[in-house]
Amino acid sequence: MKKLLVTGASGFLGSNFCRLYNQHYQIFGTSWENDFSFNKVSISKINLVDKNEIEHFFEKIMPDAVLHLAAISDPNFCEQNPELSFEINVKSTIYLALLCEKANINFVFTSTDLVFDGENAPYSENDTTSPVNIYASHKVLAENEILATGGKITICRLPLMYGSAWTKRASFLQPLIQNLSNGKEVKLFTDEYRTPASAEDACSGLALALEHGSGIFHFGGNESFSRYEMGKLVCNVFNLPAELLKPCLQKDAKMAAARPKNVSLRNDKAKDLLGWNPIGIEENLRKIINYKL
Repeated sequence: MKKLLVTGASGFLGSNFCRLYNQHYQIFGTSWENDFSFNKVSISKINLVDKNEIEHFFEKIMPDAVLHLAAISDPNFCEQNPELSFEINVKSTIYLALLCEKANINFVFTSTDLVFDGENAPYSENDTTSPVNIYASHKVLAENEILATGGKITICRLPLMYGSAWTKRASFLQPLIQNLSNGKEVKLFTDEYRTPASAEDACSGLALALEHGSGIFHFGGNESFSRYEMGKLVCNVFNLPAELLKPCLQKDAKMAAARPKNVSLRNDKAKDLLGWNPIGIEENLRKIINYKL
């Protein structure tokens, strides 16, 4: 069984990957908080901005591949804390990529649909990046730096994600449902479009990238939705009061970080070259309601 180092294993995506693929890999996960465990998954508290600590952990494990999920992914936080964002989102990524290059193993890095400015969607892997906030700028910088190492690099750009939460790190779905269930109004943008993917579909894409990927892949879902449209679909599937959804525009919300309006991703390459096969949002939501929120 291959040894896989997974950073950010306690996050929303990381915990889903560990749950789904702990039978496929011998997983060694890193977590700053070290707040969860899964059968057959070893979790260690590692400071990813400490180069020596990363190297020591890497050499102790000697993994066959690295899946780098750890990140500060809140654009507003990154905008207000650019130095910390750079340390986590760029420097730690470069450290790991160089270690993988030296060991001649695959390095799979998760980036974001926010690397685009939202003016010419849908976007393919060949489109020029044009970030509008610090978080996305740092993701673009990390992409460029790790590709320049000449190692075995796969970059997976991910969209807005949703799904079951296995740790306290949840997707947008959990607070949305909780607020609506408690009778609270929820404001959602009608002018921000993305191609959401479930955690399970995203994880299946990452698993394919680990085994067969090289270069850049987009793992956006098959359908483009505004936040408001997504909210209405959630209300329909979970039988929640749609009248509590209040449409609004991006300009109505005061945010530290600028947001692109439409970063919908094309997923043709992932389908054609990797055989990735995401299912529809409504089908995924119904799976979640019958399984675990």
